[in-house]
Amino acid sequence: MVSNLLDSLQDDGFSRVYALHPQDINPGLGSRAIVQRHASQLRDTPPLPEDDDRDKCVLIPVGHTEQHGYHLPLATDTIIIGAIGRGTEAAAPDEAICLPPFPYGASTHRASFAGTLNVGGRAFEDFW
Repeated sequence: MVSNLLDSLQDDGFSRVYALHPQDINPGLGSRAIVQRHASQLRDTPPLPEDDDRDKCVLIPVGHTEQHGYHLPLATDTIIIGAIGRGTEAAAPDEAICLPPFPYGASTHRASFAGTLNVGGRAFEDFW
């Protein structure tokens, strides 16, 4: 079935057609198949805090990825809140530990701009 779908896309004029699949499944597509590695293989898992860090306040910086015009990167909010979190941790190392910034937020007013990753208000509330 997947092979037929890829064939029909090629018949429609697409010259490079591939199927992304999990590493433990072989769809039998030969060179048209690309293996999707498991997320655990893409990055190292951060270690759990040491025992002496377990009584600290955990800072969870929540940034956003959205359009800010041509003069700023899409990750402006995430960069700023990440720096604030790291600065707070550095200023109070005995009291706080900072996690990496969460780069998603709710931004319905910018949803039509390219590069904005909007999770939606309800999903954002449910997550936090």
